[in-house]
Amino acid sequence: MPKSSLWEPSALSRVEVDEVWKSLGRYGRYQTLQILTLMVAGLPMAYPVLSVVFEGVNNPHECRPHASFFEDNVITDNSSVTSESCLVKARPNNSDGREFLTTHCDGYRYDQPDHVSFVSEWDLVCSKAALAQVSQTLVMAGMFAGATLLSNLADRYGRKRSHVGCHVALLAASLAMAFMPNYVSFVSVKFFTGVFQQGYLIPLAIHLLELLPTEQRASMGVLGSLLWAVSVMSMAPIAYAMRAYSWRALQIVFAAFNAFCVVEIFFLDESLCWLVANHRFDSIRHVIRKAAKYNHRDPEVVVSNALNKSDAMRMPAKNTGVKAVLLSPIPEVNEEEAELPEVKYEIDGIEQDLEKRRNGEGEREHLQEEQEEKQKKKEGEEEESDDFISMIHQDGFLDLVKDPDMRFITLAMLYIWMTNSLTYYGVTLLSSSMAGNFYLNFFLGGLLEIPSCCIMWLGLARIGRKKTMMAFISLAGVALLAASLVAALSGGGEAAGVAQTVLSMVARFGITGSFNAIWVYTPEIFPTNLRNVGVGISSSSARIGGMAAPFFNLLADKAIWTPGVIFSVNCLLVTFLLTLLPETMHRPLPQTISDVKTWRRQDRKGKE
Repeated sequence: MPKSSLWEPSALSRVEVDEVWKSLGRYGRYQTLQILTLMVAGLPMAYPVLSVVFEGVNNPHECRPHASFFEDNVITDNSSVTSESCLVKARPNNSDGREFLTTHCDGYRYDQPDHVSFVSEWDLVCSKAALAQVSQTLVMAGMFAGATLLSNLADRYGRKRSHVGCHVALLAASLAMAFMPNYVSFVSVKFFTGVFQQGYLIPLAIHLLELLPTEQRASMGVLGSLLWAVSVMSMAPIAYAMRAYSWRALQIVFAAFNAFCVVEIFFLDESLCWLVANHRFDSIRHVIRKAAKYNHRDPEVVVSNALNKSDAMRMPAKNTGVKAVLLSPIPEVNEEEAELPEVKYEIDGIEQDLEKRRNGEGEREHLQEEQEEKQKKKEGEEEESDDFISMIHQDGFLDLVKDPDMRFITLAMLYIWMTNSLTYYGVTLLSSSMAGNFYLNFFLGGLLEIPSCCIMWLGLARIGRKKTMMAFISLAGVALLAASLVAALSGGGEAAGVAQTVLSMVARFGITGSFNAIWVYTPEIFPTNLRNVGVGISSSSARIGGMAAPFFNLLADKAIWTPGVIFSVNCLLVTFLLTLLPETMHRPLPQTISDVKTWRRQDRKGKE
């Protein structure tokens, strides 16, 4: 093919994106710079979710009684007056037989300045203590809304525009939160930080995957887990450095990390996968030429190689669904099954257009057809929105509950996801109550997530999905139960506090591995036509667990051992439940419900 014709729309529309990356060099300078840009952008991903640990920290306090309490009762210097956290007790100097008088508070005296925490600034203690936890619940609710309402933006408007747009909005909301004058406005803005956190994070994750060939995408899965761990770890030294300042100052610092969105506008390119799928030919030329220049490759050779591979491929991938991309690098899933469906389907659809042009039809007709195709694609995207509300109305959702086997699997996955989320966020948010240095404990908790992720990925490939998840979540359950027993039976003491902290760290290690593994297992257990809806409703149930987790802080104030017992029981129930689900290792992605039913029968026979 002449070099000039390589850049024509008819050629660019047939480009095989995987071959472009292979021709450019798998980890070339261009891909490395793009990945680094996205990783820096993703560094503050945990800040909106976990900032409450530092900004809403408990500030020890005592009750300040009403002045009338002393005026209306005979209380002298000889009277015994005790100020507790939520009331005042006094033994008045009188003879009416009353031993103690109590009164509620007219404000509070805090050990540290009020401004160190929004809890003490707005007196969110005692009868208002639940309001402090509601602020975190609203963040989780915002994340649920963001994943539901904004998940389609990346497909419709492109990875870069949706990611950068939501990143700018997250920066604005995070900064605004630091200047809110009252609780209501504060939690309202906090809700939107959760919305935009998902809006900027989902396209970022997709974009990272699309920067590498299919067989290398497993590394991006590991990298994403490690990036979250680094984000969590980085919060501790920042908060420690700002510990003498107002929570508002700390929030401004957290928000400032999102200012990198301005850099992204100039350095981040649109995803080549999205450009090819949406026929953005000028942008395709720009990205390929720029990448070839950075990687010292001939752009014509890059396009030619991609076209040669594309011309040899005519059949779409057997297994479609977004999560197939994530799972394709794991050994038992072959490369053909893991191709990006949106690109390969687009290639098939373009063949008819090419044939018409070979027969001499004019370019005007071609452009008209292209516009009609784009309009149909747009309408189709609107009809096939991946949000939670539309999933419930799809036929696939009914299939998940009509068949007994699929109903059991679906209900099991809902419970497993909810338990993982509840336990992970519950243990993380309770880190402020552990013995030892608060900041060091939080940092070590994030640090432990790194080896947990690495061991988890090795386990998935070597011993299977089920055994890996069972090992991690049972470890979390046993550690939490042991920590609760120490708290309940020890009666306090420094040694008991250290033991509880160590056991909580072990639980954090276990639940992190389990939570990451469930992202791999879930897409593998649902059949092709139900995969998207299955993963969608499963991950949605995790938000319910995340929204409930903050309130376990209140339960811990009443009896410190109770949250651990509840988390532990749920983790151990999940361990048992996993024994009833099929193993997916060394099995192709299921195409139909009957495939999954066959797996369950085979596993039951194997146990017999």
